[in-house]
Amino acid sequence: MPQLTYLRLRGNKITNVGLLAILDGCPHLKWLHILQCPYLNLEGSLLQRCLQQIKYFHFD
Repeated sequence: MPQLTYLRLRGNKITNVGLLAILDGCPHLKWLHILQCPYLNLEGSLLQRCLQQIKYFHFD
């Protein structure tokens, strides 16, 4: 979905690999809100990439 600009994930079983695929496949993504995704370990280089690539990034 290369034209995707907004994405909200809630209670999803996404992993770090899945989030990387989203970041790679959605270059126009500007808004990303992640809620209650227990399999996602958002730290280090993945967190840095989200903060750099996504204009409005929220992780709860």
